[in-house]
Amino acid sequence: GRPPPPAMQGKVAVSSSSPVVTALLPALSQDGHTPSRDGEIFKLPGRLRIQPSLWSKDDVIHWLRWAEEEYSLRHTDESKFEMNGKALCILTKDDFRHRAPSSDCRLLWDYVYQLLSDSRYEPYIKWEDKEAKVFRVVNPNGLAQLWGNHKNRVNMTYEKMSRALRHYYKLNIIKKEPGQKLLFRFLKTPGEIIHEKSSKLEQLENEDHEDLKEDSLEASP
Repeated sequence: GRPPPPAMQGKVAVSSSSPVVTALLPALSQDGHTPSRDGEIFKLPGRLRIQPSLWSKDDVIHWLRWAEEEYSLRHTDESKFEMNGKALCILTKDDFRHRAPSSDCRLLWDYVYQLLSDSRYEPYIKWEDKEAKVFRVVNPNGLAQLWGNHKNRVNMTYEKMSRALRHYYKLNIIKKEPGQKLLFRFLKTPGEIIHEKSSKLEQLENEDHEDLKEDSLEASP
């Protein structure tokens, strides 16, 4: 799931940084319209163009499946969303994360990939050569702020974020392009990375965050 662009924030009833929520909740807007990445308007399927609080259990599942297709999200276990629209609308961020933990971008590589998949974030990060999986960080400080918001770390900086990136150098997931500032390459596809020990990567990123409280000597990539 992709984080909502600034223009979409605050327009839905439930707020969350979980990709399932941030990508799906535009569908909860009052008029049933969802801005596309090209600035056009996508409409919800006809049966869902009513107040979400009036949705049936079947409507909720229909909405989940539609949004997974629309936003290229990972499949969500529908048994975790056996509820009507009224119940859906009062779910909290933690409720969503509990019901769809596999869809939560806990790791930096996943978050970066999601941003690269959405052209609205090109002022922050963009593909330089998509076929070769080469990407450029356009606005380091802005990107770090997005990542900090996602992780609920208000003091996130690019220096801190880049330290997490360096873990991926060692694992041959991401590498820095030689002689190029802020230019990187993915060495593996998302499917290949998912087979890595994600829990270990998450532990490394979290430990590195703690280390930063005392260690800021290492230079940014």
